[in-house]
Amino acid sequence: MQTKVEIKKRLEYLRKEIKAERISYGETAELQSLIPHIDPGDVLLLEWAGVAEGNLERLAGRSDLKSPFPYPPRRVKVPAHSFFVLL
Repeated sequence: MQTKVEIKKRLEYLRKEIKAERISYGETAELQSLIPHIDPGDVLLLEWAGVAEGNLERLAGRSDLKSPFPYPPRRVKVPAHSFFVLL
């Protein structure tokens, strides 16, 4: 379990990575796990965490909120033999 100070430092690190345009997919996933700790007025981090604009009001003062996303994530099955072509 991380302390509030560690979480705040980590959020500041992730903010610097976003501004430097070098945030990784793993760091984006970490940012999503830290949504309950992000200040509701911090639009930059909330947008990068994938919080929809309409859900920002739900976050204000709600530490009991489990997920700010309106729907559960969709799982897509891709056959092992499929491939993608980049144009």
